[in-house]
Amino acid sequence: MDPFSIAIGALRITESAIFSINHLRDLIGSLAEAKEVVQDIASTLEAIQRPLAALEEIKISDSGTCAEAKSDLEKTGVADVVNKCGQVCADFSKKLQ
Repeated sequence: MDPFSIAIGALRITESAIFSINHLRDLIGSLAEAKEVVQDIASTLEAIQRPLAALEEIKISDSGTCAEAKSDLEKTGVADVVNKCGQVCADFSKKLQ
């Protein structure tokens, strides 16, 4: 094999290795960023969970007032949003597993 062919072969191997190394470095960098994003998501979920837990603890003994409150939550869309939030969280958890 002539020296030129050997040099070209070495360059191809080097290019491939450099490409693979750069790709892996970029992937590792994105994983480090993902950790921060996941921590932000966890903090946001905790912030959402606290008021929902407080809402769950509200006790209304008068059945008329209770029905009005339920109706108001449904009319304003709060009930749908909370249910959709729970479903999205459950679906995302399944995908992560």
